[in-house]
Amino acid sequence: MTFEEFFVKKKIDLSLLQQRDETLYAEFQSHYAQMGEKSFDHSKKFWFNRLRKDFLLVDTVPKEVKPTIVVQEQPVAAVKGADAEVSVPTKAVGFKPRFKAATTKTVESAPVEEPSKEENSAVEAKPTTSAPAGFKPRFKAGVTKAAETDTSNSSV
Repeated sequence: MTFEEFFVKKKIDLSLLQQRDETLYAEFQSHYAQMGEKSFDHSKKFWFNRLRKDFLLVDTVPKEVKPTIVVQEQPVAAVKGADAEVSVPTKAVGFKPRFKAATTKTVESAPVEEPSKEENSAVEAKPTTSAPAGFKPRFKAGVTKAAETDTSNSSV
């Protein structure tokens, strides 16, 4: 990209800049030749807004105007008849989630078999209550040792 094309891209009128401030134009031209496009753009980017304000490049070619289609709306009552009742669809009001919430799966209990008399005595020794499925205790009661008191240091 040439020096002139760069300033056209930045929408700055280079000929007007050269007429009004020859030293700045010469400085920019030498820096652009030394640095290249990207380095020049990065190092001088704070200059461009002010230069664009002072030396705005006016496009000689007007931009293509897209044709707009104008549609005149007729009242609904006039279309259906004067006596017809107009019903306007209402939009549902309220919160509508974007996704369905995860449902918890319930565990179906299997039929419990009656243990024999020998197994029955073993079952009575163990408690039948169980913790919820997702609960894991962080420690087990009775597993941790109590801190022992040191009596040898207290006889000083």
